[in-house]
Amino acid sequence: MSPTNATGPVRPGPADSRASELDVQVVPRASQSRVVGLHDGRLKIQLAAPPVDGAANAALVDLLADTLAVPRAQIEVLRGHTGKRKTLRIGLPATELLRRLGLAALLLLAPACESTYSFPIHVVLPDDQDELARADNVTLALAPQNVQINYEVDGTDFSVGIELEPDSETSTLSVYLAEGTELLAWGRSAPFVLASPQDDLAIYLSPPGALSTFPGKIGSPDPAVLASPALGRGMLLLDSDGATGLFNAFTLATEVGATLKPAAGLPDPADGALVPDSLGNVWRVAWAESLRANIYVPGEDRWDDATLNTAVLGSANGPRAGAAHLLDASLERLLIFGGGELASVLEIDLRPDDASAHLVTALSPTLDSPRRAATAMYLVRSDGDVGEGVLLVGGDDPEVALASLIRADETRVSFGGAEAWTGLRCAQLDRDADADADATVRVLCLGGLRSGVATADAIVLNFPPGAAEPSLTVMPAFLPQPVADPRLFEDPAAVYAQSGPQWFRVDRRTLELESLTSASPRVRGGHSVLLSTGATFLVGGWTGDDRPVDHWHVFVPTLASTKP
Repeated sequence: MSPTNATGPVRPGPADSRASELDVQVVPRASQSRVVGLHDGRLKIQLAAPPVDGAANAALVDLLADTLAVPRAQIEVLRGHTGKRKTLRIGLPATELLRRLGLAALLLLAPACESTYSFPIHVVLPDDQDELARADNVTLALAPQNVQINYEVDGTDFSVGIELEPDSETSTLSVYLAEGTELLAWGRSAPFVLASPQDDLAIYLSPPGALSTFPGKIGSPDPAVLASPALGRGMLLLDSDGATGLFNAFTLATEVGATLKPAAGLPDPADGALVPDSLGNVWRVAWAESLRANIYVPGEDRWDDATLNTAVLGSANGPRAGAAHLLDASLERLLIFGGGELASVLEIDLRPDDASAHLVTALSPTLDSPRRAATAMYLVRSDGDVGEGVLLVGGDDPEVALASLIRADETRVSFGGAEAWTGLRCAQLDRDADADADATVRVLCLGGLRSGVATADAIVLNFPPGAAEPSLTVMPAFLPQPVADPRLFEDPAAVYAQSGPQWFRVDRRTLELESLTSASPRVRGGHSVLLSTGATFLVGGWTGDDRPVDHWHVFVPTLASTKP
């Protein structure tokens, strides 16, 4: 099947064949300025600028001039100066304008007969991947229907079609871009139902096992922005001023939400966390000075005060600066470990009781110390509950052992030499392997501040089966250079660490390390959010020269084979 072409919102100018007209629909006051894709016959564009005193028109011209690589004088707003639907004159021929906008890379699901569904699928490509121009074939895979269609293409200048019969199954559509059998990029949609298709469904394609740059520069980046998954929706963003943005996993567009204005004032971005719950809400929990929380309800676009029932806490209640936290897999319990001068573990029930309150209880056992600035993670085995528990690594107390394991039977064991090591990032190496009851489970932790100094060292922690004692080994100079605040990403084959221009790939089985180049300049701060599409977004943070990172970056995992 050969590609089909469509001009969409672009047409030749009436008086000058060297110019074109472009119909757009703008969305002002977005979290960032970017070209989104086709929408209702127009090119949808998000603008960070407000529609005040011509600011949106000026921002629109600036964005298109940068995107198209033309002087601003070659872009003119012809109609719709004060509205969201505008027509512009662009000093490029229509075919060249289409090429520079990348509209030929839009994927359209078109009907072949009345029994099929038709709705647009927008393919979004990275900003920084010239290698994708080598592509000569595209594969579409619809699951669980097991529908697969292949197309021959010439680079990224393509459009394709597929016929879809309606059903009530929850489906995902994956797109694979390749040169021969070499997979160049792939992406997957958020889950949807064909009987009730999502308008403007979009798929982001990214090279596997690497970071790519999501299109669109952020006009006023906030390096301390908080980010969290929002179940069934996408990603919630909360900036330092309480402004909310909801990134839609279906459309890959961001909408402005309600502003958080708690009566007690906004907590510092470093205080507490932003976490999802099983009802699709997102919690802003703070605990450095006192325990408090607010809940964002996406479907109603509102922030509520959370009523926390702390009546049974007693001496376990108090300031918890530097506490670590974990969210359980059911998204129904938030655990807070130590912090401040407290060694207790708190559990917040994210499910409300009959009085719409949320119970907070202290668990046993307590920690071996407050473990300020420690790293917490669940330790699991693939065969069930044997050996499961919570692992805490590091902390700011030089008199406390490096690691502590709280087992499922509520016993605690601390091990490793005593020293202060904060900001470690950890990943379980054998989580996706055959970690049965007779296997030793390994965890890799690396980077951070060792005795207050950025380190290139790493730790491998070993957890034998049954009641055998765990152990750890410190590996000096594991990384080529010290990394104070790494960010980890994972796929079945490897663990990846990012810091500034460095991208380190660590083989899960052999621990062999490969140094590559990172697309992100982030060296500290920022948050990574795994979406239902399988892609992990890296947002926020600072560069090496203390500038805010002004783009989002995306990681998609490698696949078991090079082709679907």
